[in-house]
Amino acid sequence: MKHTQVSSNGELAEALGEMAGPPRRAERGGPAGRPAELKTFILESREGFPPGAGDVSYDVAGTGMEAMKVLNVRYRESACEFFLDVSDKRFFKLHTNCSSSDARRIIGAMTDGRGGSLENAWFHRGMLRRIAKMEGNSLRGVGISYSDLVQDRGHLEGFLRVRGSPAGPPGEAVLRGGPTRRADAYKYVQIMRGAGRPVGQRSYDDVHRDGHLALRRGGSVQDHLHVVDQCKEEYSKAITGVEKERIYYRWKGGLGELHGNAFEFFFPNKAEDLDAFVERVFSATRPFQLWGLRQRMDDGRLKVLAVDLRAGSSVDFEIGHDMMRVYLFERGRGSIILRLLTNLQAYFDADTHCPAVDEIAG
Repeated sequence: MKHTQVSSNGELAEALGEMAGPPRRAERGGPAGRPAELKTFILESREGFPPGAGDVSYDVAGTGMEAMKVLNVRYRESACEFFLDVSDKRFFKLHTNCSSSDARRIIGAMTDGRGGSLENAWFHRGMLRRIAKMEGNSLRGVGISYSDLVQDRGHLEGFLRVRGSPAGPPGEAVLRGGPTRRADAYKYVQIMRGAGRPVGQRSYDDVHRDGHLALRRGGSVQDHLHVVDQCKEEYSKAITGVEKERIYYRWKGGLGELHGNAFEFFFPNKAEDLDAFVERVFSATRPFQLWGLRQRMDDGRLKVLAVDLRAGSSVDFEIGHDMMRVYLFERGRGSIILRLLTNLQAYFDADTHCPAVDEIAG
């Protein structure tokens, strides 16, 4: 990273612009440079940005701006430098132009430690749709990725990229009504800004469901930062709304009062094998990062007393063939609800929905 000292937002935009610019010309007889691509990752932590993260080592250097740092990260054979924006004490933005493989490997390692404080953002299908329709944005394409990780229904798996008119989600036009409708899970949406500008001055951002944004080469850094802020605010609103519904007790006049509500997830395509469903969701591995003890209830449903391995907090579940009820308690993180919804859509049924999350979005 060339610019470690930035004293204003203008200098920061200039530094990011160089990160997003074309590659340097190859030296005579040497290999051509790889195209530069500005990428931003949105991470969350209730405890502030941690001094370390699992097997990842890093050091933080100051810049000329109090809320902007330079983060030098090393993980195994990978190394990256990021601009770290700490202006929000809970939701952090990391900007880099190192290779996608290195950046994603490092971010994955930073957010993989059990009981660690960092977690990537989770953008479920409804959230990606809303972001694509925000002021100044136009939907230009989707990447649709689905896998039968949770319940095997014929090994339906694959990736589809669709680009076209901004009039509506093009992926739906392809899949609507077909046998693969339940696999319409967005891996990313491509957003265009600058519809009234000449074609060469428009910007394109790929917004991924794991909180990763990539500015297509030649795009506007200011447009990119605007979309990043839209995503961060939308996610912050969702997390805040979820945590207001957490379940807790308060004692008043010698009596206990129960506050909060459970979150209900509905499966239009039923979970045919509940035991297999629970086995895979609560396997203590990515992407759900849950572990639990199950108990069969009198009506055939399964009750699971679980631990969110990301937060180290307890979460209780009641699971039936067509719905799941989640009890998030006072110490739990709201991210578990967004993580569940996003990954159930990606690995079980794209039509999975949670009305309480939809209500929070307004």
